[in-house]
Amino acid sequence: MELIQQLLIVTLHLIKFSLAHLQDSTNRSTEEALGPTGLSLQPGPGVCVSGRHTSCCLGWRNVNGACQPVCRKPCIHGTCTRPDTCTCSSGYGGAQCDQDVNECGFPERLCSHRCMNTQGSYRCYCEPGSTLRPDGHTCTGESEQT
Repeated sequence: MELIQQLLIVTLHLIKFSLAHLQDSTNRSTEEALGPTGLSLQPGPGVCVSGRHTSCCLGWRNVNGACQPVCRKPCIHGTCTRPDTCTCSSGYGGAQCDQDVNECGFPERLCSHRCMNTQGSYRCYCEPGSTLRPDGHTCTGESEQT
């Protein structure tokens, strides 16, 4: 019987220690989410509220008091706008904005004569005897096409 009481006491101490450790971890996580300077988070995207505690939601991180989305893979030619979601700059596509878009391959013709795809953009040029107008898309001169 005495052995059972000792095991019970040891078990209770372990539970108490585990709960204290869990409470310390919860407080540390909240402090990390609020940032080292103790800035309070402003309401907005990625902010989660649980009781009295405000922190960045899963997939967001605190940057100077504002929750910013986190993309595990970098957005090469774009911006991380939601967790693991890139919004690409013009001329780029793909999940990480790492693929050049061939604007010259669009069904709608961007250039009146010739189109050359470039990294992240395109360039129009004209047939011999024509010159490129200031708009950068249309040609004028002897070889002008309609």
